Amino acid sequence: MTNTFNHIAVIPARKNSKSLPYKNRILFKYTADFLKKNNLFDKVYVNSDDIVLKKMGNKYGFIFFKRKKELAGDRTSIKDVFLDMISKIKFKKNTFIWLFYIPLVYKKKIDFEKSIKLVEKKKLKSICAFKKSETHPMTCWYIKKNKPFQFIKNDLFRRQDYSEAYSHHHYICGFNIKTLIKLNNELIFKNTYPILLDNLTAKKLIEVDTYDEFKKFKKMIRK
Repeated sequence: MTNTFNHIAVIPARKNSKSLPYKNRILFKYTADFLKKNNLFDKVYVNSDDIVLKKMGNKYGFIFFKRKKELAGDRTSIKDVFLDMISKIKFKKNTFIWLFYIPLVYKKKIDFEKSIKLVEKKKLKSICAFKKSETHPMTCWYIKKNKPFQFIKNDLFRRQDYSEAYSHHHYICGFNIKTLIKLNNELIFKNTYPILLDNLTAKKLIEVDTYDEFKKFKKMIRK
């Protein structure tokens, strides 16, 4: 069956990182191996300011997009990165871009196969994973001048009175390029289709930002 969309995977990876130096170089192979082995996407791009990652991506047959310096800082949103990329590459009008953050090292093929099928079947504009929140927003407070204030004012005391709460997660995240301008900086809007992750998958979603988290991930994949 011919797809309606041209499915493009993009690996955004800036050179510098503070907590784990050159973490994108260290972790690149896990995302690259997954994308190369499973062949789920029409093309794969590496969006980076790092020439080393260009060479690493070339070995996999990935296309390199040079990120400009002003978009390589830690204050740049992923939306701005994609807006710049889309303004410079003549993507097909039916292009659906899938985000692959390198620090999100766990990936399961069937999750992405199902997501792609959903996009095709429902002609989705945007898709993102969600997992149950570990802390409910109704119980969250902030401290100001040594006094506690509720983020959401309420007087609930029974847990069963709380509605289900979810956190978004970029484990699965994609969008039609025509929709990008409508998305917020986390690539979500009111018509984003939510993929609800089961608890087992949610527990495996390690985001490697420190050396200790990297060791935890290595231990997990050895099991």
